[in-house]
Amino acid sequence: MRAQRKAAAWCGRLLLFAALVAGIVTMHTFGHPMQHGEGAAPRAAHAAPMDAAQPPPAHAEHARAEHAHGHASAPGPHGMDPGSVCLAVLSVGTLALLTAAGLLVRRRPAGLSAAAPARLLRALWPIPPPPPPAQTPRPPLRAARVAAPGRRHPYRLPAVPVSGPRALLIHPHHITRCSTMRTHTRRAVLGAGLAATGGSLLAACSSGSTSGKGHSGHSGHSGTDGRTVARPVGPDGFVSPDGKEVAAAEKARARKGGTVRKVALTAAATRLDLGGRTVRSWAYGDALPGKEIRATAGDTLALTLANHLPQATSMHWHGLALRNDMDGVPDLTQRAVRPGGSFEYRFTTAHPGTYWFHPHSGTQQDRGLYAPLIVEDPKEPLKYDKEWVVVLDDWVDGVDGSTPDAVLAELRKGMGGMDHGDMDHGDMGHDMSAMSMTSKTAAAAGDGPSRMTMGATSKLLGGDAGDVAYPYYLVNGRTATDPQTFRARPGDRIRIRLINAGGDTAFRVALGGHAMTVTHTDGFPVAHQDTDALLLGMGERYDVLVTAGDGAFPLTALAEGKKRTGLAVLRTGGGAAPDASVRPAELSGKLLTADRLKAGPSVRLRSRTPDRTVTFDLTGSMAKYDWALNRLPYDPDQRYPVRAGERVRLSFRNRTTMWHPMHLHGHTFALGGGSGPRKDTAIVLPGETVHADFDADNPGLWMLHCHNVYHSESGMMTVLGYRK
Repeated sequence: MRAQRKAAAWCGRLLLFAALVAGIVTMHTFGHPMQHGEGAAPRAAHAAPMDAAQPPPAHAEHARAEHAHGHASAPGPHGMDPGSVCLAVLSVGTLALLTAAGLLVRRRPAGLSAAAPARLLRALWPIPPPPPPAQTPRPPLRAARVAAPGRRHPYRLPAVPVSGPRALLIHPHHITRCSTMRTHTRRAVLGAGLAATGGSLLAACSSGSTSGKGHSGHSGHSGTDGRTVARPVGPDGFVSPDGKEVAAAEKARARKGGTVRKVALTAAATRLDLGGRTVRSWAYGDALPGKEIRATAGDTLALTLANHLPQATSMHWHGLALRNDMDGVPDLTQRAVRPGGSFEYRFTTAHPGTYWFHPHSGTQQDRGLYAPLIVEDPKEPLKYDKEWVVVLDDWVDGVDGSTPDAVLAELRKGMGGMDHGDMDHGDMGHDMSAMSMTSKTAAAAGDGPSRMTMGATSKLLGGDAGDVAYPYYLVNGRTATDPQTFRARPGDRIRIRLINAGGDTAFRVALGGHAMTVTHTDGFPVAHQDTDALLLGMGERYDVLVTAGDGAFPLTALAEGKKRTGLAVLRTGGGAAPDASVRPAELSGKLLTADRLKAGPSVRLRSRTPDRTVTFDLTGSMAKYDWALNRLPYDPDQRYPVRAGERVRLSFRNRTTMWHPMHLHGHTFALGGGSGPRKDTAIVLPGETVHADFDADNPGLWMLHCHNVYHSESGMMTVLGYRK
């Protein structure tokens, strides 16, 4: 009888060890969920920030590259990826093995060390001990206890979040003795098996239900009305988006006597008329662009955003120096606004200028969710008769089943071994109607045809012009075949505010028969200069003055390198309307770019040596579609530190074969040093280095990213964080 009991106990131990080994092998196969995967818990709050003067270490790239923006594997039929499904199945098998072990266990057989489980795990899984526990709030914890074979004292496992990674793993470095139980029993083994299985199944199911991509995948905690009420938690030592420093900066911006401008907007699915083509998309209302918002510098804007979309959303105020918790970046400055929820953005509009707003949630910006924001100067120095706000865009959503999400999914597949930057087809670019892949390849059903470009190049942009072959290029929401007409009188002095709201396209803009006088860029005044044409990258704005002639004149926006155009018409008299294919001579005339401008005297940064230089290598390629900064894909917990009061120099070094419009939130910088134009978005050409200086005077956590929406969503984003 004793020999039988000893043999049964040995069988139980072998089954238990086999289950543990199977679990470890499976985790190595599908990747460690604490480092990869959407269900991974945030990095510890005590993580030390990177030194601002040096690029982050290369090894960090491999820790997050696979899952920087999206799923590692295709989701299963019930929203769970294959790894989660396999882990869930494995958990059930483990429960069966543990059950068998529990039924057989009585006492430890002679010769079997009590430390055997820990030694086995350390041998099979040789990783260093985890860091000390973080000091930030975590999900509710539950402790689990597992009895060691034959021990009088069980092993206690540290408490772990029940809703974190996809599987509950027992780390050998976490195993410690406790003396709360005198003997281990079948009940202890069965309980541990049930706990491990339940936790694994729950985590696997919850990981499969995560929605959203990129930096907008978490909906956050909300009240009963769906309104977002909680804020993300990140590493310690940085100013919080709603901290006292942020409140003090906002108080300093406020102007006595300023009014409160209340606005209500609803983001919803709707049908949009593009002029001869109606599409289904998402927008603020039923017009494109959304309704313009106007305020006066010093006013308080109180805008309530209601989300009637099927996804979480947000609203970013492009170019404004505002309070950090109103900047609208999910998982950094706020929780995303859930479907059915609402959020009030309330802040002081401190600086006059031409701005705009759009979501900072996935690829939503490349739908119809954008509109101008004009902050008027109460002491406006310019004299003009009329004002024309012109918003440029490239359009794909709802055309033949295409969506921006499908475009991003296609681009992420890359172009294999093709070099996306060696071809050169002249200043005007190659005809993309011939070079796009729309006639050759079809995406999955419901996602429309392929939209990837092949060979769109421009000398002005230093090579590659873009990644996406859009079917339409719009001016104020209209196609070139049915353009908007702006009416004025001959001799009127017109202020034109130009905004590039495109996702992947730079526009070369000219007004036929007219010279333009540039007065502002990105909302800030410059020394006036005359030009025939302007180049606008995504996110850039220019204000120009023109004196209207007599007749009908084309305002043409050439999609640089893609050889397609958008069109609007300035009409002051009779005559035939310009044809959709018109190319005014001014497009090939004098062209002005931002690096040739000087800041106006009232906004020029005073001369000062930078206190801190932060260097960013722009990296990635079309072949792998792995766009990043310093070879690190976006992580909201990765911060480059700055301190209030510093003069900070950003050095952008473009190591890619494509141009990138780099955008800094919450600040404007002086391009090329103190006398350069004040901007928030700057074009960085391939192989070039651009310096941008700014004064750190707006505390918080501020996004820095490429304003090509597909590059940013693939990882070309990071965070500048003010130190406390």
